[in-house]
Amino acid sequence: MRRISTLLTLGALLAAVAALPTGAAAQPNTAAKPASFTTLPINVGANQSVIVGDVTNLPGNPGEHSNGPACFVGDETPQNETTISVDPTNPDNLIGGANDYRFFVESEQRFDGAAAAYVSHDGGATWSNEFMPGISEESTPPGEYQGVGDPAFAWAPDGSAVYYANIAFNRQANPATGHSAVASSVVVSKSTDKGDTWTTSFVIEDDDPSVFHDKEWIAVGPDGAVYVTWARFTFQPKGKTGLGNYEASPIVFSKSTDGGATWSEPALISDRFAQFSTPVVYDDGTPDGVLYVSYEVWNNPVGRNGGRAFVSRSEDGGDTWTHHFVANVNDLPSPLPHGAFRDASYPVLDVGDDGTLHMVWSNWQGGSADIVYTRSDDDGASWSRPVTISQETVKSDQFFAWIDSSGDFVHVGFVDRQYTDDALLDHSYVVSPDGGDTWSQTVRVSTASSPSNASGFGANCTGEFIGDYTGIAAVGGTAHLLWMDGRPGTQAPSPSGDTTDQDAFHAEVTVGS
Repeated sequence: MRRISTLLTLGALLAAVAALPTGAAAQPNTAAKPASFTTLPINVGANQSVIVGDVTNLPGNPGEHSNGPACFVGDETPQNETTISVDPTNPDNLIGGANDYRFFVESEQRFDGAAAAYVSHDGGATWSNEFMPGISEESTPPGEYQGVGDPAFAWAPDGSAVYYANIAFNRQANPATGHSAVASSVVVSKSTDKGDTWTTSFVIEDDDPSVFHDKEWIAVGPDGAVYVTWARFTFQPKGKTGLGNYEASPIVFSKSTDGGATWSEPALISDRFAQFSTPVVYDDGTPDGVLYVSYEVWNNPVGRNGGRAFVSRSEDGGDTWTHHFVANVNDLPSPLPHGAFRDASYPVLDVGDDGTLHMVWSNWQGGSADIVYTRSDDDGASWSRPVTISQETVKSDQFFAWIDSSGDFVHVGFVDRQYTDDALLDHSYVVSPDGGDTWSQTVRVSTASSPSNASGFGANCTGEFIGDYTGIAAVGGTAHLLWMDGRPGTQAPSPSGDTTDQDAFHAEVTVGS
């Protein structure tokens, strides 16, 4: 396992971030007006779990797994925080992922997250599940970390490789691996056979209590260069932000030019307080293409009021950047009313085949959460006024949106609570057939609703967690959605009578007659 030391000391990091442009000053937040809507023929396919061989939390021999089965005995382990990708050369090849809690980690005596890829070679009709090697202590071969999460995929443009990024970390020290309780890393696995087998390399690893690497995402350029971005949280014994010892969380990136074998030292992109980076690359005919990274920034620590969506742009593979204000973000309260799970507005970026930039997030307006959209036709320099693209029959919350564009179509999937008066979770979809000019009616994708406490976060005796995002991948007028689904019947009745389990569910949605 390769360990690299970052060139950025904490003092240098903060000084460098302070020098970055902050863009437009915060402006009064207002509700986004409704988009222009049209009614489209939209067909929703069957809802299907992609999980093969889920694990049931059962007591072991006396003294074995003492903490694991202490609660939720008989429940299956959860999968949440979903993402999905499609082979750019063959739309039948789909690969999804999630935080997958099927590994019981002996050093923790609890089930913890692992990196699993859900692979289909027939357009989603059947699925296999492959766990990434060399990351979790329980993987084959074993890695050195207890927890794994924040799944993200990116394909090489020619389909020759697919990359799977995650963070890996420890919750407690493990002398057997030499990692402390504050160990954190960014890791990328690679497949050259459409997801059937994988190899793993690490972008960065730290056992430094002043650093935590969080919320990575990944993209591949036209020349095969691989980019990973993430929030680099830094801490000091006497933090000055009012949130314990939290000091900063700028967005940084690393680049690989040898297919993920080695990675550059992380370099700064954003302001001091940022999170939720999404890199995309537009192929403009040059070797590097145009690299864009979106994120949300605040004037004060992450999660407080005053959020603003930004996009940074590079035409030279990340050597230099320009920074562009997109819009103010009315951040969601966390948790939402009538909820106990964490949430976020989470701006997400995509780039169209013609270079148009598309962005969505969940905006808190009028006392509920709505999905809003904006676009840029001039390389991110200016942006259209955000419009609300989700429709509802009752005032309710829509959040955790993801976006994918293909041709003239812009597809968006999101979590939706309108069908049960904010009591339960569903998944919905909207699409623009004309590059964002007009939007379809909101279509319910999930055929049954889910309680937010399905699985009770597995066998860990902790609070509710449904993940932090969902997935969508599209080719033309067809979109594949992957979301956390905990409907009744996702598991056999446990001793407590519970029949709900968090699974990753897939559905294909097509636009047309």
